[in-house]
Amino acid sequence: MPAFGRFKPLAYVASAPVFWSAYKLARRGISPVFVCGCGHTGTTWLASALGAHPGIYCPPYETSMFTPTRWHKIAGEFAATARAGRRVLVEKTPAHIYQLPVIRRSIADARFVMTMRDGRETATSLFIRFKDWDYAVSRWMNAAERIAENAEARDAIVVRYEDLVEDFRGAMERVLSFIGLPYAPEVEDPSLRRWTTSSGVIDAHMAARRAQIAREPVRAPPRWPELLPAAHLKQLTTGRGGELMQRFGYG
Repeated sequence: MPAFGRFKPLAYVASAPVFWSAYKLARRGISPVFVCGCGHTGTTWLASALGAHPGIYCPPYETSMFTPTRWHKIAGEFAATARAGRRVLVEKTPAHIYQLPVIRRSIADARFVMTMRDGRETATSLFIRFKDWDYAVSRWMNAAERIAENAEARDAIVVRYEDLVEDFRGAMERVLSFIGLPYAPEVEDPSLRRWTTSSGVIDAHMAARRAQIAREPVRAPPRWPELLPAAHLKQLTTGRGGELMQRFGYG
């Protein structure tokens, strides 16, 4: 059985057979792919587009299956993939970017699609939602650190939000090739994209997300020049923040 090391929660140990059944399903040919990264970098857009592919099953919500209280969801999502007759399970939970070690130890053939976006615009988007600049900047930097650590891994790929906007088909062809599937025109059809919450409750944020994925992507004017405070801009353009920005092609 796969080892979880220090990540073994008592609830999981008690239900080890449940996970083992999911693991056997994976070995029977279901390939798991995790879309993760910092929030507000296109994870929902990318996952919902992949979910329209006829070879992919994508739960239309964040399962958080590799967070300590959600282990029980692993078997269910693999089983749902099998029932749908699909061979690839795509799961999107941004916070899984911090769980890559445990996911790798648990499911040896897991692959990771990590989204990236200009830290200035990401922080601005996060601030508009959470009203906290310190949180917004640190959230992007923390996720960017994990992405940088894994960017060259054979089981991972980095997809920039800006590349999806500029050349959606080209970016999707690259992602699907990484997953091992041929391109399918369904991924370009916004009407086929679905997203909700695990509880089914649609708040203002989720309503906005659903409206965004239901239309064609457009290049919008950046908001950070008018909103991002000088002190926080400096965090993202000098020191480690500046290094991470340059690492992913943001000047």
